[in-house]
Amino acid sequence: MKMTLKQKMIGLTAFSSLGLLIIGLLGVNTSNHLLVDLDDVIFKSIPIIRNLTLIDMVHEGVRGATLESYKGHLLKDSVSINSSAKILAQLKETIEKDFKDIEDKLDNENDKKNFKHAKILMMEYIVTSEEFNILCRSEKTEDLAKVWKKFDLQFEKLEKVLGDLGDSTEKKIQANFLAKIESGKTASQRNIFFGIFFILFSFGMSLISVTKISNIFNNITSEVGSASSNVGIQLNVVSTSTQDVVSSVQTQAYALEQTSTVVEEISTMVAKTSERVENVEKTTIESKVLANEGRKVLEKLVESIKFLKDSNDNSARELYDSNEKISSIVNIIKNVAEKTRVINEIVFQTKLLSFNASVEAARAGENGKGFAVVAEEVGNLAQMSGSAAQEINLLLDSCITQVSSTVNESKSRVEKMIHSSTLLLDTSIKTAEESKSSLEKIFYMSDSVSKMIQDITTSSKESANGVTEITKSIHQIDSTSKITLKAVDETKKSINLLNKEVDLLRTIASELNLTVQAKPWINLFQWQDNYYLHVDSMDDEHIVLVEKINSLAENLGNNNFDKILHSFTELASYTAIHFENEEKYMRSIRYPDLEIHHNIHAKLLKQVGEYAEKLKSKQLDSSELMTFLNDWLLKHILGVDMKYARYSRGERDSSVISLKSKAPPVSA
Repeated sequence: MKMTLKQKMIGLTAFSSLGLLIIGLLGVNTSNHLLVDLDDVIFKSIPIIRNLTLIDMVHEGVRGATLESYKGHLLKDSVSINSSAKILAQLKETIEKDFKDIEDKLDNENDKKNFKHAKILMMEYIVTSEEFNILCRSEKTEDLAKVWKKFDLQFEKLEKVLGDLGDSTEKKIQANFLAKIESGKTASQRNIFFGIFFILFSFGMSLISVTKISNIFNNITSEVGSASSNVGIQLNVVSTSTQDVVSSVQTQAYALEQTSTVVEEISTMVAKTSERVENVEKTTIESKVLANEGRKVLEKLVESIKFLKDSNDNSARELYDSNEKISSIVNIIKNVAEKTRVINEIVFQTKLLSFNASVEAARAGENGKGFAVVAEEVGNLAQMSGSAAQEINLLLDSCITQVSSTVNESKSRVEKMIHSSTLLLDTSIKTAEESKSSLEKIFYMSDSVSKMIQDITTSSKESANGVTEITKSIHQIDSTSKITLKAVDETKKSINLLNKEVDLLRTIASELNLTVQAKPWINLFQWQDNYYLHVDSMDDEHIVLVEKINSLAENLGNNNFDKILHSFTELASYTAIHFENEEKYMRSIRYPDLEIHHNIHAKLLKQVGEYAEKLKSKQLDSSELMTFLNDWLLKHILGVDMKYARYSRGERDSSVISLKSKAPPVSA
């Protein structure tokens, strides 16, 4: 059956205690045989031997309590540590009393001096054990191995001193009692034999157990360290990938939000378009009806205009006839004028006859007076008729002139009016015909427009359905994105918890290595093929960085301050050069995130400077530094550097190189 470490330690402590107890019992038994003859032995020598034995037991008990403290520290058992502290306090009180009893019974000043020296060593030994117990209770375990080494050296020295005191005291007592207690010699030899046997056996068992425990701790340290490093690397990769997923999902969520807004606007526009199309369809139908009615009205209008044109032509002909009739009136008036001239001639003849009658009446004398009067009246009448005839002639001339002028003007105006109205009517007929043709086209095109509007209406409805489906899909994608973000957030929390566990594993590995080998555990950087950027110059510089980091790690393990400072200075200088070369390369490919990358470089250089100050002041935690360097280099390569590498492959194919089978620069 395999025993646990605790069982082995308990068994070893119990066996040692049993051996000491047996030696003490044998000593007491031997003393009882000498009580009869040796009163001074009872009250002097035996108490000295007894106290010396108790001191030796306390010496072993302190070691046992110290081991119990360390066991409690490893098992995180505060009860065991506190119990060990109480035991140490009791043993300290006991040891002072035992040394005082021995000093009271010693007569030889040299012996007193030796015991005082042994007492001082014992008290220092107990104080160191108490210091180790305090370190086991605290979280600061950096000096634990150092204190244990000091304790182990004191144990060996004290064991030698106590052994020398015991031997000298035993020899003196034997010499003093040799003559009187020959029979006690055998018992004393037996006691010595058993004491040496148990001491050697206990020492051998302790050496075997410590060796096995040391080997176990070495293996555990190596495995825990390696496992924590591998887990840390994978966590960094997962963390970087998770960050990329978060960035992508957030970008997708923003795009979905924008798309959702656009789709809503499109949906609104489609609804408005459908409504407008329906209104246009109604308007088109109404326009078709109006176009048909307008076509019919225009047909009637054309007929009316044609009828008007015919009426205009008839009116023109009637006006021409009227003018002709008026012209005939002028001829009649001219005929009247001619007749009036005849009247003038008659008036002239009448006047001439009246004159002749007057002449003849004058010749007749008294007989001719009546005739003369008649002739005079006839003359006057002729005179008046002549005047009237002249006035009639004047009126007829004026009438002929006015009528002729009126006829001519009327004829001219009628001709112009008829010409204008004819042109206007012809134009109206032509316009009406064209309008009729246009309305007929509108009428027939309205059918095509109606069909197109119906198609548009159908398409709008289908578009609306499509937009609705798109909206549903967007909501589903948005819901999925939120679930993804939540899952990624949980993953990030898990990664943070695992990172804490990895840090704890690294701390445990360092503490174990410090305890077993008296030096901290340092993890070397393991180069892998997936760290290549496919950019020769940058990959080469990254490999050099790994070499310098591992060189610093080896010097930290050897605890050589000058070499550590030299390695760290070289690493810091080369890091600054690498960052400068990297930024030059990013400028050459016109990398858009150069400024962000530059800020990251500046922040890292600042952190390196802070570690440099800690190193110079000798306050640097080597494990913390190596963890920082490994994590930084891994995140830097797999995170920010991979981004410009991908950009380089996409934008500048000539700068992309194929992966070369390079061997890792170092092996841990």
